Amino acid sequence: MRLKLRQASLEKSTYFDGTTSSPRSYTGLIGSKLPDCEKLPVLTFKPMKCDLPYHSADDLRKLNNDLRYLLDIEGHAENKSGECQEALASMNPGKLNEARWLTSANRILRWYIATKNPNKKYLEIMTYILTVYEVMQYRVHSPPC
Repeated sequence: MRLKLRQASLEKSTYFDGTTSSPRSYTGLIGSKLPDCEKLPVLTFKPMKCDLPYHSADDLRKLNNDLRYLLDIEGHAENKSGECQEALASMNPGKLNEARWLTSANRILRWYIATKNPNKKYLEIMTYILTVYEVMQYRVHSPPC
């Protein structure tokens, strides 16, 4: 799962990873914007589709903070109105670390809701996160039925 996200980003490495400068930063066109993404104002954005299974508030409470953030911000990225609650906008997506793909995914989603016109490569990474990576993270980490 993490390898797939890594592979998806490597295919678009000019836009995401760039060259390695440290384990806590990316130098690509997209990755370089992730360290301070939580400070950006939330804009009206184009909603994106996600096929996440239903999850109750009780299910969410049992998940770790990073995965809970991913599910919360995904719900807003998919929101038909393209608007995000201020409380979610001010939440911390977790520290950026190349070894922690979940927080990288969180930051990519957070940056999306603060970006007016994301480019095609960025939308491809977003689509992968919302349709594959997030769904698998939830299935692996959610409590059994």
